[in-house]
Amino acid sequence: MDRIQEKLISFEKTVNQDVLTQKANLEDAIEKETADRLDAIRSEYQKIADEKFDKNIKYVEKQVNGDIWVDSVEAKKRILDKKAQIVTDIINAAKSRINDFINSEEYADYLIQSIQEAMTHINNNGTIYLTSHDKERFSDILQAEFQGKIDIQINDEIIGGCIAEDEDGVVVDNSILSKVEKQRELLNARI
Repeated sequence: MDRIQEKLISFEKTVNQDVLTQKANLEDAIEKETADRLDAIRSEYQKIADEKFDKNIKYVEKQVNGDIWVDSVEAKKRILDKKAQIVTDIINAAKSRINDFINSEEYADYLIQSIQEAMTHINNNGTIYLTSHDKERFSDILQAEFQGKIDIQINDEIIGGCIAEDEDGVVVDNSILSKVEKQRELLNARI
């Protein structure tokens, strides 16, 4: 009986060991399957979270970029407005000094030179446009200098100087207004 009992005990130990091994293997398999499922669930949730995060980042970037664009446009508009104001201030200051020059004695020489220079580019039968102020103020000088060679017409928009035009339509603009406008263009390009 001892031998049978020993065999039974040995068999019981072997069966118990097999059961424990199978139990351990089953527990390991269950633990691995559970871990794999949890990893898959975590991975899926992480993917969803990443997509939502990316979507939120893109939304925020779009909002920020939109705000930056609006701020940039407004800043450029303020810069252009300030530039226009600076140019206008400079031109107005120049016009004030031009008016002082027009009322000075030196202006007569300038006007005669302006007319003579314009006349070199047109036929003798030309028309000269002057301001009414210049025509009245310098009528004696103009009559003596040009003695009927030119027809003098009024254009008060030119500020001073002259515009010459011949019968062929050739126009020479020596007006102070055109010089001021050229300076305005140069200022706009520089500022």
